[in-house]
Amino acid sequence: MEISNEKLQKSVGIVDGVHSKSRYMQKFRLYETRSMFYMIGRDKNRTFWRVLKIDRLEPSELNIVEDPILYTETECCDILRCIHEGNKSTGGLKFLTNCYGII
Repeated sequence: MEISNEKLQKSVGIVDGVHSKSRYMQKFRLYETRSMFYMIGRDKNRTFWRVLKIDRLEPSELNIVEDPILYTETECCDILRCIHEGNKSTGGLKFLTNCYGII
């Protein structure tokens, strides 16, 4: 019985050449602008970064958007820089705290 390489990789949790366990986020940084919170998470190996956006303007409703893209460190820094530039008139992007955990 022959098993294709793709099926073998999926059976051991490898997607796009990366083991699925390495996609777990471990360290987080919380940032804020006047209108949003941004939770930036990265994996243990500093390979992937993810972005969670939390709207803070609607007090009666929790609006959270999980960006489905896995970013590199450089791409994530570029995103944060753009957010800061786009919000300069209201104080820019501010770092709040580091968080740790496994999600």
